[in-house]
Amino acid sequence: WFETKIRALHPGRDGSMWVGTVRGLTRLHGDQRTKYTKAEGLGNDEVRAILEDRSGGLWVGTLGGGLSRLHDGRFTTFTTTHGLPSNNVWALCEDPDGALWIGTDNGLSRLQDSRISTFTKTHGLPDPLVNSILADDGGRLWIGHDRGIYVLERQQLEEVSRQQRTSLQVVSYDDSDGLLSMETNGQKSNPAACKTRDGRLWFPTTHGVAILDPCQVRGF
Repeated sequence: WFETKIRALHPGRDGSMWVGTVRGLTRLHGDQRTKYTKAEGLGNDEVRAILEDRSGGLWVGTLGGGLSRLHDGRFTTFTTTHGLPSNNVWALCEDPDGALWIGTDNGLSRLQDSRISTFTKTHGLPDPLVNSILADDGGRLWIGHDRGIYVLERQQLEEVSRQQRTSLQVVSYDDSDGLLSMETNGQKSNPAACKTRDGRLWFPTTHGVAILDPCQVRGF
């Protein structure tokens, strides 16, 4: 079926399967196969992350082409000119409030109400790289990167975006907390982390999987 590298998979609510490759995005549904590339408006042909939001829009993170949204057969693309910190998009997550969180190689962004807010090391992030993003049930975001895992309060991120505070309080986890490897995999394979029905968070590392229960680990 695919004679190229597959970077991302996402099951659609309608029973379709979205496949991101280094040569475009493909929708598989029954015997039908539909392909999208830059020629159809996709930001770039190399796809790294895919997410279907609660309204049915499909978000596609690309290498070098920013973030594209497919809705009603048309693409809209967001890049650094719209406020993203980088056009390399590695991770996507929709939180319970409907905000879209975007992980890049140069920081974390939030897209809500057509407005992009960006957070970088200047705001307190321990590393510019975001490999994966998970939202727990307690109003926090968990970020996997190449030097461990850290957690942020979404309320603090909101306060920074409103200029009500200048920095974020971050709790980081590394090998001293039990991680067998501080490097979480992502960038080239997505989804790169997952939340299971019991609320636990699973992060792949280079030496095994890290499983976190947000209710049982130290926090703020």
